[in-house]
Amino acid sequence: MTMLSAIATDRRTWQVVVVDDSPDDRAEIRRLLLRGSDWRLVFAEAETGAAGVRAVLDADGGPPDCLLLDYNLPDMSAPEVLAALAGPDGLPACPVVVITGSVGHQQSRQVLRAGAQDYVGKNWMTPECLTRAVENAAERWSMTRELRDSEAALRRSAERDAFRLALTDAIRPLVDPTAVKNEAARVLGTHLRASRVVLRRDPAGRAARHRAKLHRWRVGHARPALRRRP
Repeated sequence: MTMLSAIATDRRTWQVVVVDDSPDDRAEIRRLLLRGSDWRLVFAEAETGAAGVRAVLDADGGPPDCLLLDYNLPDMSAPEVLAALAGPDGLPACPVVVITGSVGHQQSRQVLRAGAQDYVGKNWMTPECLTRAVENAAERWSMTRELRDSEAALRRSAERDAFRLALTDAIRPLVDPTAVKNEAARVLGTHLRASRVVLRRDPAGRAARHRAKLHRWRVGHARPALRRRP
């Protein structure tokens, strides 16, 4: 079993989008990938970069498992397609392998900097080579995704800690409730990068919550009624 099969053992199919303006090249890519993997593959195809972007972003069930992308397309280059697929963190919506007729060092560095996970040349593409490129792309994309998510979670945690510390330091010397409210609004606005923060009082809602809490406490601590002797 290949690594591609092992990656997808919990799914029935492996969704692959092939973007190339040559029908013959698309057919060859399908043939090589089917020969290189024993897993069931489902292909979607596109002839232009714009159509390829739509095939990835608008795919039923979410982005595909891999995008095989020709470098030179009638309307866009591979770096342009990668830019259109990039999320806020710069990572494309799915693993991407760029396929080109001639791979030079400058071109290969360019597609990797643009967000591709791997690349292969059409003139030295084999079933094993193409399958390995897809495997590597899927693994690298997954690892990068996990790393970016972890970094984002750490940033959010650090921001929350900084906000709590700033709020505590700001209101500690204050006694007047209005001053505390105004200073809390200022610190919160700085944290949220908001030009204005309004803190509203909710006495009716607070009173209702207090009554409900008191009722639950009384029900939970009510003594059973004593029975009279006959």
